[in-house]
Amino acid sequence: MNERLKILKLLEEGKINADEASRLLEALSHSESGHKKHHRMWAAFEHIPESIATMINGSLQHMSSPEELRFSGKSQLEIKAISGDLIIQGTEQNEILVRKDGFGHVKEKDDKIEIKAISGDINAQIPKQTKILIKGVSGAITISDMENEILLKTVSGNVIGKNLRGSFTGDMIAGDLVLDFIEVKDLNIRSRSGDVMLHLDDQIDAHISIETEEGEIFCDLPLQNEEKNDFTLKGDLKTGKGNIEIKCDLGDTHLKRRESKVTN
Repeated sequence: MNERLKILKLLEEGKINADEASRLLEALSHSESGHKKHHRMWAAFEHIPESIATMINGSLQHMSSPEELRFSGKSQLEIKAISGDLIIQGTEQNEILVRKDGFGHVKEKDDKIEIKAISGDINAQIPKQTKILIKGVSGAITISDMENEILLKTVSGNVIGKNLRGSFTGDMIAGDLVLDFIEVKDLNIRSRSGDVMLHLDDQIDAHISIETEEGEIFCDLPLQNEEKNDFTLKGDLKTGKGNIEIKCDLGDTHLKRRESKVTN
């Protein structure tokens, strides 16, 4: 079945409405024409459910080509990805380097870089102090060596964070989350299905609050003022200066001591 018939079939079955079908058909029309300006196509994708948009990935593959882009003097990276893996690494350089091999659109807007990717992988090297906003549907995400605020909203796919400092807000539907923090200012995690594992440095000073509906809670760290039952855990690491809040519906939550990296 071709892409247009798939869209019409979804409309017939009541899975999308007429407006969503119109936007999908418009986006598909622009992709097939190979028009140089894709802004109307992107506008169409912005207002349809992301799970529906994934169905036309195949029709866009012929438009994709590997790219390497560089930007300087930007303080924020915003990524909206429907399908594909994402790797972000913090560096000491004052430059954002983006490599992508699928169908996506990268542009500068004020003090930030915006990436909208329908398919394909993205690899970005960015200054450590860059603020990150990620909204994705599927694919693995790895973020390392960052020292600012990370905001993440995903539907599926595992997320790994390494050598992090600062704040992290994560809202996940499915997939495991593994974070390694050296310093924590504020950490807020909402997970519907999937395990959450935090590796925390001995020097982290934060109040901890964990809630679960069906999963288990494991903590290898010594907590002050500890309060625990089958579904909650509260307590303080040191004086409770920062904040760590986790709500996990179906998965388990693990708090572990971070292993210090040995350098020669």
